[in-house]
Amino acid sequence: MSSKQLKLFRYFDLPGRGEHITLALTVAGEKWDFEKVDFADWGKLKSDVEKCPLGFLPMMRLECGTWLSQSKAILRYIGDQHNMRGSTASESYKIDMIVSTSCGFLPTFGPYLYGLMKPDDPAQYFKDGCMKIMREVKFCQKVLMDNNGGKDFMVGNKFSIADAMLIPAIDIMFHHVPTFPEKFPGLVQYYQRMKMMPPIGKFYKDRKHDLYPGPKPKYTMTYFPLGGRGEQSAIAIALAGGELTWNAIQFGDWPKLKADEEKCPLGYMPMLKVESTGEELYSSLDILRFLGNEHGMYGKSHLDRAKIDMILDTQDDWKGNTDMEKAKRSLDYVQSLLMVNMMGKGFMVGDSVSIADCAMISSIDSFCVQQPTFAAAYPNLIAYFEHMKAIPQVGKYMAERKYNNAPPS
Repeated sequence: MSSKQLKLFRYFDLPGRGEHITLALTVAGEKWDFEKVDFADWGKLKSDVEKCPLGFLPMMRLECGTWLSQSKAILRYIGDQHNMRGSTASESYKIDMIVSTSCGFLPTFGPYLYGLMKPDDPAQYFKDGCMKIMREVKFCQKVLMDNNGGKDFMVGNKFSIADAMLIPAIDIMFHHVPTFPEKFPGLVQYYQRMKMMPPIGKFYKDRKHDLYPGPKPKYTMTYFPLGGRGEQSAIAIALAGGELTWNAIQFGDWPKLKADEEKCPLGYMPMLKVESTGEELYSSLDILRFLGNEHGMYGKSHLDRAKIDMILDTQDDWKGNTDMEKAKRSLDYVQSLLMVNMMGKGFMVGDSVSIADCAMISSIDSFCVQQPTFAAAYPNLIAYFEHMKAIPQVGKYMAERKYNNAPPS
């Protein structure tokens, strides 16, 4: 007996106009086969009216053998099939409106992303492109914020094809437009929250392509060969999709570097170099706050920021001193803050990842490594720690990091 025929997705070997379709299929739990179209063969296929009636891709063959064309039509079909087009007429309208509005975002940047042009100044190219669609992006953020204050999905209280369409679009702008996190914090927080959903996190973790191969933020950390005060910033850079070079200073070389006021102005580490500007940053928590501002991980409100700062300053006292008895009062307090926020099932502050989480991940890891009784004493912090490690970028960082929080030998 032959097995059931799967959907067949026909497209080029790149995400492009197909990513929102495959993302929706992934969230729906569907499997599909992929038929790769080489660019060299595209001219012939395009001219074949029988195999490619409308002369463009993507196309999808359904289980019954019927072929669908038009990317938005395919997406809407998947939405209908998997209850991703809203629960009311009003929700369906808003979803269709977001799909129609955001479908123009990819063509704005596509020619460069897919190697069809090489601008002299890629950064300016993306900045200009973002300006062209600024009105539409603002509108999308307004729709988001009007839905439960931006703390839910784009429309309603469950994943829809509006989310499938918008997440890849935000992914482009988040990684290529430096001012995007500052101008659109609501969309950035939403994007990061969506990537916390297991199927979406796995989708982006397993994605074959480095979809947007433009410049990633690059940093160089100068610090000892251990996690310590440098790791919280390393985690933030990992969450931002950046690249970090660790310039490890051996303990025997530290006195000489510390005495050099030109190379080490404040006489302590870590130091972080922002490769795009050449600037050197000092003071571990101020470095972390810079990264939070730069990459949309510093809260949505002044109160969020105050809570984040409170946690940063509190956990900083634990660095280099993981005596649980001395830290008991502050550990109990931070654990109580966690439990007040989403009953401990989310983040330290608010409804999306922040630099408070980056700091707490590193601190909890230090306690776990150096204090065998920590897990039993603070089960809620341990559950939170495991939840954070399930974020693809954090899990990857923890698995691949060269330096950890074990005491130096």
